[in-house]
Amino acid sequence: MPAWADNFSEMYAIDAKASGTPTKDQMRLMLQSLLADRFQLAVHFEMREVPVLALTLVKPGQPGPELRPHSTGPPCLVDDRLPCETVTIELGAKEDFRSRNITLARIADVIAGEHFLDQPVIDRTGLAGSFDFNLSYAAESPDGAASDPLAVPFRTALQELLGLKLVASRAPIRILAIDRLERPSAN
Repeated sequence: MPAWADNFSEMYAIDAKASGTPTKDQMRLMLQSLLADRFQLAVHFEMREVPVLALTLVKPGQPGPELRPHSTGPPCLVDDRLPCETVTIELGAKEDFRSRNITLARIADVIAGEHFLDQPVIDRTGLAGSFDFNLSYAAESPDGAASDPLAVPFRTALQELLGLKLVASRAPIRILAIDRLERPSAN
């Protein structure tokens, strides 16, 4: 990227309004069009072998005691008490990470996004299907210190309760590559 875009030395506010009630996909297309028009943005996707964290089982073929196949858990209800296909993270000194009817590939995505890891997380557990779990752990400060000394750190809880661990690895990942980017045009 050009230096002006990479170091946040220049900031821009874009105000736009869509007519009608477009769908989420229509909004994405409109945003892409706006960025292409105002910033001359052109991109493509490519596969690159990059460092990743692989989500694996601590013991092959054996998930931890709190990682339960969704089929063995309570059925999903229509009301909000037991909604399905949800991931919830409650932040505080002690954080709670809960899943209902979610694949391990999706859990890997959530771990990467919510724990601000500097690498993608990929599922290499070999476990198929959807899972339910409740995981409580100590929140970590930016320096890595636990905010609640009585709670276990995230990676320890992941290993002991879910039977999962994060292992440094390499894998081909789909990457967004920028072909062209210019300062925005005037209104």
